[in-house]
Amino acid sequence: MQRARISGVVMTLGVALSGGVHLRLYRGGYRDIHIDSIAGIDLSRSFLLSFISAALITALLVVALANPKLLKPAAAAAGIYAAGAIAAYLKTRNGGLLGFEDTATSTEAVIAKSAELVTLVAAAVVLLGDRLPQSEPARSEAAGGGLAA
Repeated sequence: MQRARISGVVMTLGVALSGGVHLRLYRGGYRDIHIDSIAGIDLSRSFLLSFISAALITALLVVALANPKLLKPAAAAAGIYAAGAIAAYLKTRNGGLLGFEDTATSTEAVIAKSAELVTLVAAAVVLLGDRLPQSEPARSEAAGGGLAA
C-alpha cells in the first residue's frame, strides 16, 4: 500500500505541474491562436481545457490520497490525462494538429512532457499494483533471520 500512496503523491504533483505549464502557455502567448479547430476546439482552448482537466484530476487525486478506495479511479484519470497530453503533443509536432506547425521544443514542453511521463508510470504502478512483484522485507539476525552455527 505504501507504493500506491507514493505513486498517488507523484501523480498529484505530475498532473498539477503539467496543468500549470499549460496554464502558463495559455496565458503567455497561446491565448489568441485560432488557426484551425476541431469540433470547436482550437489551440488556445486546448491549453485551457488541459489546465481545467488537470485541476479537476489533481483535486480528485488529493481526495484519493485521503480515501484509498478512490486511488485506482483517480490513477486511471491521471493516466488518461497524461497519455492524452503526450499524444496531442506528438500529433501537433508531427501532423500540425489544430494548425500548430512549430517544431522547436521549448523548456515548457520538456517540463510538461517529463511530468506526464512520470505520471503515466505512477498511474501504471497503481493500476497494476496487484500484479507487480513485492519486495520482501529484509530479515535481520536479531529477529532470528540469521544462520545457526
